[in-house]
Amino acid sequence: MYPYVKALYWHRVAHELYKKGEFYKARKISQKWARKTGIEIHPGAQIGEGFFIDHGHGVVIGETTIIGNNVTLYQRCYIRWNWK
Repeated sequence: MYPYVKALYWHRVAHELYKKGEFYKARKISQKWARKTGIEIHPGAQIGEGFFIDHGHGVVIGETTIIGNNVTLYQRCYIRWNWK
C-alpha cells in the first residue's frame, strides 16, 4: 500500500477531531503518521477528494493549506505564496 494512502486516511480522521476542537488528539495522530510515512499533513489542512501524492517522503502540508479535488502532487514540488 502506498504511504500516501495511510497518511491521507489518518489525516481525514485527525481533521475531523481538529474541527471538533480536539487539537491535541489530532496533532498526536498526524505526528505519528508523519513519522511512519514521511508525509506530514497538519490536521487543519483542507484536502479535497481524489488527492494523490507521488513519492511523498518529505512532503509537508501546512495548517492553512487548501487543496481542491483531483490534485496530484509530485516529489520535489514546491509551492510558494507571497502574501501582501
